[in-house]
Amino acid sequence: MIRACIFDLDGTIINTLESLTYAVNKSLEELGYPGTDPEHVRSFIGCGGRNLIRKAVALYSNPDEDDIDDAYRTYKRIFAEWCTYGNTAYEGVPEALREFKARGIKLAVTSNKSQQGVEACIHKVYGEGLFDVIRGERPGIPLKPDPSTILKAAEELGVRPEECIYVGDGETDMEAGRAAGCLTVGVTWGYRPREVLEQYQPDCLIDHMEDLSMLIPFIYVLDGNRMTDKDAFYDEIEDRMTDTEGFKMGHNLDALADVLSGGFGKHYPGEKFGILWENFGASETTLDNEFLLKVMRIMLDNDAEFDCELKIKL
Repeated sequence: MIRACIFDLDGTIINTLESLTYAVNKSLEELGYPGTDPEHVRSFIGCGGRNLIRKAVALYSNPDEDDIDDAYRTYKRIFAEWCTYGNTAYEGVPEALREFKARGIKLAVTSNKSQQGVEACIHKVYGEGLFDVIRGERPGIPLKPDPSTILKAAEELGVRPEECIYVGDGETDMEAGRAAGCLTVGVTWGYRPREVLEQYQPDCLIDHMEDLSMLIPFIYVLDGNRMTDKDAFYDEIEDRMTDTEGFKMGHNLDALADVLSGGFGKHYPGEKFGILWENFGASETTLDNEFLLKVMRIMLDNDAEFDCELKIKL
């Protein structure tokens, strides 16, 4: 059951490039260096403020740790004042978040940005009360790609990691989400190109926030390894299939589980029902859409037609 969505901040739900570029350049100016361009700053984002300013200073010198300490103090002071400068929500994100909240999905943000900065950005763009948990950089908690902050967020939400979708735009997000045991989704509108995200093998890549809505109705996530109550699932499907008049199984249950790597959801009357099929067509035992839809109806105890969206990832 998917009970929560945990989001990265920068490049995922808020476009913060303008504020980060301004803070970096203002810091470089005070430190006696030329500024840099937004594309350089974009490439530095993702590993926390200290690493961000380290990479910026390294454009002009070979800093030691004392130099980085001084630069980071300067950056933190400037960023605290300008962290919300020019911040905007990405298209479609506010509407999707409100939809998830209305469905009872818990929402959280985890970021390598400072706790104060994360809260300021969220409250300016989204107000208060939308997110159940907001976690930025905190003492004693490693930054992403370590999964600790995601695991802490899940704990605060009162859910298990496997009941969460983790959404981010960078390689540290993909590594952290996977290490935490979440269904990990990469977004292509952020600070890393699609080809970089693909190298880190997220469970899914999306081009628009509304695509995430297809994952929200799931009550189970199946991938053959993390699937809970696997034997009970097999038994139930076999019973329902073999008890259905005029329906022949025709495929073994292991092949079925391989194809159902995305998951299946619970259908409510009048509500769209989303299914994500991963690796569709990967073997000679591939099941066709008619078979899959019939399986869904059996599993859902629903003999009638219903609206259904299929997203096939080849």
